[in-house]
Amino acid sequence: MVIGLLIMIDSTAKENYRVSQETIFPFLEHFGIPYRGIDLAKEEIIDFNVNGILIAQEGLGARIPEKIKQSLYQAVKQGTGLINLDYHLNFWKELYEPLKIEKIEKESKTSLIKIGENHETHPHLLPLSHPPDGSPSLRGRIEEGGTEKKLLQPLEFLRVKTEGEPLLLSAEDISPLLLISSPLKLVQFLISPKLWLPEYLGHCAGLDSILLRTIIWAVKKPFVMKAMPPFVTARIDDANGSANVFGKKRDSANKNFAYVGILNKYGYVPNIGLYIDDITEEDGKIIKEKYDQKLAEFSPHAFSDPKNVNEFPVYMHHNGEEFSVEELRENFARVDKKFSHWKIKQSKTVNVHFGEIGLNALPFLKERGLTYMMNPMRFGKAFIDQEARNWHPKPYGYIRGIGGIIDYMLDDPEFFNVYAGEILGPKDYVAPYADFLYSCTPFWNENPNNDLQKAAERGAEQIKLGLNNGFFGCLVAHEQRIATLSLKEFEEVLKRIDKLTSKYNRIFKGYDYIAEYAKSKYDTKITEANYNPTSKEIKLKLTGKSTLPLKIYLFNDENCEYEFKEIPEFGGEIDVILQI
Repeated sequence: MVIGLLIMIDSTAKENYRVSQETIFPFLEHFGIPYRGIDLAKEEIIDFNVNGILIAQEGLGARIPEKIKQSLYQAVKQGTGLINLDYHLNFWKELYEPLKIEKIEKESKTSLIKIGENHETHPHLLPLSHPPDGSPSLRGRIEEGGTEKKLLQPLEFLRVKTEGEPLLLSAEDISPLLLISSPLKLVQFLISPKLWLPEYLGHCAGLDSILLRTIIWAVKKPFVMKAMPPFVTARIDDANGSANVFGKKRDSANKNFAYVGILNKYGYVPNIGLYIDDITEEDGKIIKEKYDQKLAEFSPHAFSDPKNVNEFPVYMHHNGEEFSVEELRENFARVDKKFSHWKIKQSKTVNVHFGEIGLNALPFLKERGLTYMMNPMRFGKAFIDQEARNWHPKPYGYIRGIGGIIDYMLDDPEFFNVYAGEILGPKDYVAPYADFLYSCTPFWNENPNNDLQKAAERGAEQIKLGLNNGFFGCLVAHEQRIATLSLKEFEEVLKRIDKLTSKYNRIFKGYDYIAEYAKSKYDTKITEANYNPTSKEIKLKLTGKSTLPLKIYLFNDENCEYEFKEIPEFGGEIDVILQI
């Protein structure tokens, strides 16, 4: 059996075809799901000997020849999963009975989607806990029941009368938007696939995990995918440790970088953006100790910022003007001297103030092997410049809001951008998902008190969003806000975050490792995957280049549990046999 999805499209229906190309295919690529696309405008005979069939285009039911449709139904009856994004059910009448559809009503529109609250209705999809033996699963990677998602504009859906509570529904009138059927593995969306366009809801807006889970549930097992593992890390900006002027208490969490030890206690290996000239000699020794123990990574955020006025950049002037080559040579020499004094190396992932890196600085970064980025901005552009956001990085482009980037940089492809979090505009750079402590502390008079519970909920949400969207969980904060907390308060926040995310699978790693892994994932592709039921072996062929071992998700039971199978680093092509 060929392992993968068969994706059915029709390029002659230009608008609906465009939607599938802009939404579904980037999603499949991002999650590393093997697939083969079938364009009905070019192919007539289809072999359905696959794990699952994905109808990726609205209106396709009216365009599929009846002979092919009957072959499709027969494959489904024999165990092949069907995920149907075409909500025009008048052309899918054989699905009425297994989906328990009593009546097709009229097409309508909705602006508010709600996730079903009755988790027991779909126990294979929704539980937010590990199975009893603690083995990995995707069960943590799903939104909580009752969550509502507001669309940016109303979207078409089909009203039907059916039994049971749906997984998704229109919140305005409790109409179902997603049905599943067992023992036949059918997944039927009743809302237009335009849902995944950013002008309606888009990816990374809270429903990606449901689309992923329904695919994984429906496909015949065994099944594999090359998605990002559930990595979790932390990023701290604006750091100068004991020199931070906002740490006014004797036990402030910033003193001697004490907060780093608390992050370590809960598994994090933080990447810390330093104001390097502000660091005391005593704190420099702590930096060295954490570096040697591989418990933290350090990057020059800026030279100095004792008064929080943002006047001391390294790579480009804050107004967008480039440093001259001579100025940059001096700047990098200052940075090199400081890190040499601490006897540590800079992180390969550049943690820079406001994400501002001039084009003139790029050769200096390359010389030092600092080629990973963690900011969703173009080179040579100031943060306030809208052109900094004028690009379309993979997987989904520059989506304003919660999202992520795993792609080569537009202005110089020798650099690779790995980012998970809030993609911000120039006027809202301080926002809840850009800093989990935002509005939770007295910093900038954002809150009269330290609101530990709100901070914990925000931090947990940062991690959940990164994992749900198939990127990585990244706890992000600025040290000024950490400095307003006592060490005890900061630990209490981390303790609560740990509890709120404990049902998620988490692999704690440093940012450098995650960035290198993401690049290796991006640079490789599963080109063949076949299952031999006699020998119980999966034969994989991968091409590309990986500088780290890759983890392949292997699903082999109907509860959607998985195990990781490791692929060694390689360059060119590799054949691997996975034993079931």
